[in-house]
Amino acid sequence: MVGFGDVVPAELIDPRKKDEFLLWLFRLDVDIWTKKYILLWWGQVTGVVITEEMVDYVTGGKARWTRDKG
Repeated sequence: MVGFGDVVPAELIDPRKKDEFLLWLFRLDVDIWTKKYILLWWGQVTGVVITEEMVDYVTGGKARWTRDKG
């Protein structure tokens, strides 16, 4: 099974590379929900607090679409 650590370039798993990681994730050709999950995983691994603005950026302004409606 492939995990997010197998998809994200190792050099971007670094809190100092936040801007580069966000741009890479924005450009990644996957759906907005997968982008959000990759972002949340990256935040856990690097210790970076994920904000709504970060989710909005990587999803192309569609962060509200990724919220749980439950």
